Amino acid sequence: MRYFLVNLAGILLRFIPMKAKTGLVKIGSPTKDSPVLLTGNYILTVSRVKRALREMDVYLLIANSDGINIWCASMGGLFTSKDVIQIIYDSGIDKLVKKKKIIAPQLAASGLEKKEIKKQTGWNIIWGPVYVRDIKAYLSANLHKSPEIKKTSFPLLSRLEMAAAWAFPVSVFIALCCLLFWNRAILPAITLTWFLTLLLFTFFHQYSRFIKKRGLECVGRRVRFARLMIWSLIMIVITIRAELFGYLDPISMIKASVLSLIIVIASTIDTLGFAPGHKSSLHPDKFNIVRVDSKKCSLCGECVNVCPAECFELDNKKLKIPGASVCVQCGACIIQCPCDALSFFTPDGKRIDPDETRQFRLNLSGSRSVEIKKS
Repeated sequence: MRYFLVNLAGILLRFIPMKAKTGLVKIGSPTKDSPVLLTGNYILTVSRVKRALREMDVYLLIANSDGINIWCASMGGLFTSKDVIQIIYDSGIDKLVKKKKIIAPQLAASGLEKKEIKKQTGWNIIWGPVYVRDIKAYLSANLHKSPEIKKTSFPLLSRLEMAAAWAFPVSVFIALCCLLFWNRAILPAITLTWFLTLLLFTFFHQYSRFIKKRGLECVGRRVRFARLMIWSLIMIVITIRAELFGYLDPISMIKASVLSLIIVIASTIDTLGFAPGHKSSLHPDKFNIVRVDSKKCSLCGECVNVCPAECFELDNKKLKIPGASVCVQCGACIIQCPCDALSFFTPDGKRIDPDETRQFRLNLSGSRSVEIKKS
């Protein structure tokens, strides 16, 4: 029951930081040879990680991520090397295991600097799978990562969870608006909010392909066009219903049109930004591209290991980036590259130094403005 309640609260209140207790958790009966895993202190993540590991013997380090999920916290500069270094020292894990290796979530690679952690603690960071559901298979395969567990996905269940996470706060906001100027519209307004949000996320892949059809530069215009079409359809339905049942006066029609427009805008504010592996339409650096300096590249494959979009391809002679068009600018490849062979380039050709990328993370609004001081 507790697991169910934590999941329900975590889904409906997903955009509110919910902190679990940091520290070391022993799962099963771990020994000095047992693996050490790392996660952040977002309560929903901690609950699901513990459940996924419940039949295993492992140590779990829960570091401070300000009660935010790993992906957002790492991208936003809230889950950093400093937090990992702190939990290593505070937990006393040094005394419990022989090998100084920590299996960290792959999506934390955009926030953690493994070289800095190694330098200050002697511990090696190993990038595990993207999703907690793959941890057991990953450990059983002797830490081998298949292509399937390195890439982000957005299956139906995840889309429905995200729809609920967005529809709940939006419906609360809409209900408060209705209380102020149109009480009788509360129920239909909330119903429309949930229906529209669930519809957009259920058919997210079709919707996203439509708004990205001609490239990122058209996303904004296509989002506005989609909103206009959705709002027009809603107004047609409202008008037909009013004609058939004759209960909406002109003032009510105006209220319905304004309220439905608010619902449409609120429900589609940044659908792409909620999906892993997709570029947010609000991020100003979404047009930046990653390029490789072949003279510096050591062909170590670290970029291939941490990229959540499978942008890279590595052979014995050269690193290629055939998937540059699906890059989400998380910066993980640049941050983890030991040779500084990878860099962001702006549309006008300006190179962003790798150290600048390491110091400035994408905050939750999409601006690279959160400075992270090296530990």
